[in-house]
Amino acid sequence: MKQKDGLPIRKGRSPMSFTDMKLLAIQPRTDLDAVGKRRLRLTNQIQKQIAFLENHAVGKKRRGAWYVQQADGSFILSVRYGKHDLELAKGKYAIGCQTTAECISALKQALLVVSKGTFDDQLAKISTQIRARFKPK
Repeated sequence: MKQKDGLPIRKGRSPMSFTDMKLLAIQPRTDLDAVGKRRLRLTNQIQKQIAFLENHAVGKKRRGAWYVQQADGSFILSVRYGKHDLELAKGKYAIGCQTTAECISALKQALLVVSKGTFDDQLAKISTQIRARFKPK
């Protein structure tokens, strides 16, 4: 006898049993340091922008997007941390893309660059500037 998903039902055990799996003790979560938190925050925002672009392709537009569509249909995309554009190369703050697929590809490449720590110095500087605005004088 088989379940709906095609897996056999074993007699005497519930269909959802963990006997075939290697179970581990609960591992305590380690807190991220400041650098890791900034990277995670930027990574989450990049993934959010990818979702915005996927929705843009089906006609839904959102505020807070990092891209601007030009009159000719091309896009200008910047990678941002807070309200600050990140410097992608010396003096370059944006990427020119022809389609939403190219923008998504560029953002996926940015995810790889973020995970390697390329933007860590910029993120630290911007983060310090942002925090300085909230300190009482």
